[in-house]
Amino acid sequence: MFLEGSKVLLLFLVFSVLQEQITGVRHDLLGSRSRTAEAEARRGEDLGEAREVLEASLAECAFEISRVRGDLERSACELASEREDLVRLIDARTRDLQGAVLGGMELERSAFERSRRDLEARAAGLERLQTATERDPLDMKRRMVYPTVQLKGNGTVGSGVIVYSMAQPDLGPGMEGVHATFVLTAYHVILEVLGDRLSSGTIDEVQVISESRPESPATHSAKLVLFDRARDMALLRLNTTRRLEQVAELLPGKDLASLDVFSRAYAVGCPLGNRPLPTLGEISSKSKVVAGQVFWMLSAPTFFGNSGGGVYQAETFRLIGISSMIYTYGKTHPAVVPHLGLFVPLATIYRWLEEEGYSFLCARAPIPPEMLWKLAYVEGGGAAPKASAGKAEE
Repeated sequence: MFLEGSKVLLLFLVFSVLQEQITGVRHDLLGSRSRTAEAEARRGEDLGEAREVLEASLAECAFEISRVRGDLERSACELASEREDLVRLIDARTRDLQGAVLGGMELERSAFERSRRDLEARAAGLERLQTATERDPLDMKRRMVYPTVQLKGNGTVGSGVIVYSMAQPDLGPGMEGVHATFVLTAYHVILEVLGDRLSSGTIDEVQVISESRPESPATHSAKLVLFDRARDMALLRLNTTRRLEQVAELLPGKDLASLDVFSRAYAVGCPLGNRPLPTLGEISSKSKVVAGQVFWMLSAPTFFGNSGGGVYQAETFRLIGISSMIYTYGKTHPAVVPHLGLFVPLATIYRWLEEEGYSFLCARAPIPPEMLWKLAYVEGGGAAPKASAGKAEE
């Protein structure tokens, strides 16, 4: 009985101890939960504070970014404005510099042109002075008188100028020494000399004087190969194969501009059937219009028969035109005004020959192969070899 009571007491004590331990554990658990809640609360507070600090920092950063962006935009606008100002300044300076450079270049060019003109004028003056002091009558005859020919027929006479006499290398074997010779004249001279034989185009008598026998001119026939009725110009081919030494020298086109009123010139022709005679005068006008064509006027005395003859620059003895007509006064008994002669200027002749494909005459080059069959002359009446397609001369 006592043992059972002891067991009960012992169980009670064990139970009490266990209960106390359980109570202690419970208290510990409750304390831990409280501490955990406190810790959670503290962590929440810390997180809240950190969030507030972060949000404040983000807001501050956003404000700073906005401020910096505004500064950058303002800087960009200022830079763009400065760039535009700089571009305008550079453009203005460039234009000013370009204008200054171009103006300087223009002044230099003008000064150079003036110097060039002065030098050319001085050179021309020296040439004229040399020519005046060293005139060689024989040389003048060779260059102005001997190239002059006389055209006869139908009871009238006229003049012409030999402007070309060259060998034609393309004629073929055995004909290397064959020369072609051409004469410039006035178209109305052809009309008068041929009369009702105009359709034949052949002038029977063209007298050519030479230095060796000036008193005994050689006679050749000639073929009309080109003419311009309105401008009173014509081109003849002499029917001879030999070279004629005295050929008029043409004034180059670049020198024609130097000719003006008061420029001295010789007129050389065959007035009234005489052999070539030179007369001296000055250019009186460069703008005489007759029937829509511009002629130049010369004060050198000329007469009937001078037409078709040459007009030469007095200083260089080079051809500057072809005599065309002279003035007459009165209707019933017209009187000739010999110092009012008109001539076709060389510039007009240059243009005409260029238009018609005869510029080889001015260049003193052989006849182009495609024209050789038509223009060359072979003794005995034979035709030149045909160089290209075309119709033979009738």
